[in-house]
Parts: sequence; structure tokens; C-alpha cells
Amino acid sequence: MPQPIRRLPHGFTMVELMTVLVLVSILLAVATPSFIDMIARQRVRSVNAELVGDIRYARSESVQRNREVAMEFRSNAGLTCYSIFLPTVIGNCNCLRPETTRCSFEAVELKTVQVPRSESVTLAASSSLGARVTFDKDRSLAAPPDMSIDIASARGGRLNTRINPVGQVKVCSPDGSIPGVPAICS
Repeated sequence: MPQPIRRLPHGFTMVELMTVLVLVSILLAVATPSFIDMIARQRVRSVNAELVGDIRYARSESVQRNREVAMEFRSNAGLTCYSIFLPTVIGNCNCLRPETTRCSFEAVELKTVQVPRSESVTLAASSSLGARVTFDKDRSLAAPPDMSIDIASARGGRLNTRINPVGQVKVCSPDGSIPGVPAICS
């Protein structure tokens, strides 16, 4: 008489399932912080890439329009920002104001970028004359010649963008937190 085929039980035991859950939890606990830090560094890179493009845009607009073009940085508790605009003798633009009231006394806004602090990225500009750089209409020279803009994330990642006297841009990562970017702006 033929013997019946014996079937093996299907599925997993509770111990096997718990072991897999513990291992997955450990892997997530280790990987999540570095993933979040990577996203923060990428945000810093992204904001800096837009800034570098905007500096070049402002410089080229000064030549194309045959007018001085200004770029001014500001911040408050809710955001950091900058405006690119055509200033007048008594007029300028303030990127912190609402869209319809940003510019005064016939100043012309070319572009405004606002970075909410909720994105954990901040911009901080400084020079010997404050947080404003202008590009000369004839040769695109930058004044003041020592503008420096820090872009940083609270989670890690810092880039420094400098505008030299002839309006060229140099980017570095002074603390080495952004891979592939030189530590010294030369």
C-alpha cells in the first residue's frame, strides 16, 4: 500500500518573525540619521547652486541692461532671503516684505529667493559694507570686493560662497562637511 505524502508545515514561527523585526529595527536606527544628514547636505548644495546661478545672472544683467544691479541679503525669525534688483538713488528692494511691496521708489525687482527656516537651511551674507553687493554696469565688478555668503543646515553641511572683486564666484566647504567641495576658497 502506498504511503501518504507527508507535508511540511508552511509559514514562519513567531521567533523567526520577531528576529527579523529586531534586525530591521536595528538597521533603520543606524541608517536613518545618516540619511537625514545626507538630505540636509543636499539641501545646502541645492540652495548654493541656485545662489551661484543668481550671482552670475545679476552680473550679466548689469552688463546687458547697462545699469548697476544689486543683490541684498536679509533674514528674520521665519526666513532668510535675497533680492536681485535695479536700485535707484533712494529706492531698493527688501525680500522680507510681501510680494507687491518689496521694492520702493522705482527700484525694479529682477528676482527674489526666500528660504524658510523650516527647511533648516539658512543664508548669512557679510562683507566690509554689510549684506549687499552691487555689480558695476561697465565691467561687472563687484562692490564690496569681499562679499561672503554662508549657507548652512542645522543638521550638518556648510558651504561658503565668495564673490571676488571681478565678480567671479568661489565655493568652499570650510568645515569639510560637503564631500567633493574644496575646504579652502582660493
